[in-house]
Amino acid sequence: PPVPTPTPTPAPPEFKPVAATIYSEPLYNPNLAVVGKGWQHDHVPDTTGVLNLRDADSLGIAYDQASKTYQVTVPVAGSGTIMQTEYTTMYSFSAPSGIPGFNASPSNKNPNAYCCSSLSISAADQPQSRYSYASFADFYAPAKAGTNLDTIAYGSFAVGQPTRPGEVPTTGTANYSGDLFGHLAGDAGATVLLGTARFDFDFASALLTGNLTASIHCMMGCSDDEATYQFTNTNFARGGTTFGGQLTTPGAPEAGAFSGLFAGPGAVELMSQFRMPFYSSEYRRWVDAGGAIVARRGN
Repeated sequence: PPVPTPTPTPAPPEFKPVAATIYSEPLYNPNLAVVGKGWQHDHVPDTTGVLNLRDADSLGIAYDQASKTYQVTVPVAGSGTIMQTEYTTMYSFSAPSGIPGFNASPSNKNPNAYCCSSLSISAADQPQSRYSYASFADFYAPAKAGTNLDTIAYGSFAVGQPTRPGEVPTTGTANYSGDLFGHLAGDAGATVLLGTARFDFDFASALLTGNLTASIHCMMGCSDDEATYQFTNTNFARGGTTFGGQLTTPGAPEAGAFSGLFAGPGAVELMSQFRMPFYSSEYRRWVDAGGAIVARRGN
């Protein structure tokens, strides 16, 4: 007997990414600011080792009011409009606050980019989000750098709506608590730095104290002991929109540093970048670490 003609498999619907929505409309301040830390290095495929390690801090995210879209510039991967591709969590393991978000990809990436480029952003307009005016952004972008040579850029950042001048309190006190995300220099995403931070402001006296705690977490589930860093030699002007200082912890070969700015009306939130030496039990030495902090006012 004749063999029946197989039923054709219907073609899957065409994938149509949608424009990303990070903040609720209308934005409090559409002039977005980005803080954080990134690195870039070269390597030969299928080998270990890091070649030509350098800074890669040029992640940029801007809001276009006319089209109500977010434009991104990412080291190595190129630039374009952020497009939402799928909902996810910031990290698949041990995110302190389970921050919701989405994976996004620039719509006109450099043609030399290949495989697995990603930009993960925590969308602040989601019901589960803790923050309304600042969001985390984590990126990983590999690209060909030549014959048998690759370049990888990666880092942790925060993007937010800066508090406008004149809206930072000049009386009273407030504490801000939040989350910390970071990377290690020369480690393109196999491990991340997770932790918390507390900022205590005396607005009347222009004083800032606080600390952060952080620990290393790897994709295989391993982690290092948590370390605490104290804020020292801080700088904050009365009514100022920015702040900063040093980070110290026992045994470190040198002090780290942090700097940041307030976000949202009345300085309800803040975001900060940090860079500091962190002791890794895997490497058995102090390594360069950096990333971003987002925090919200508690009183």
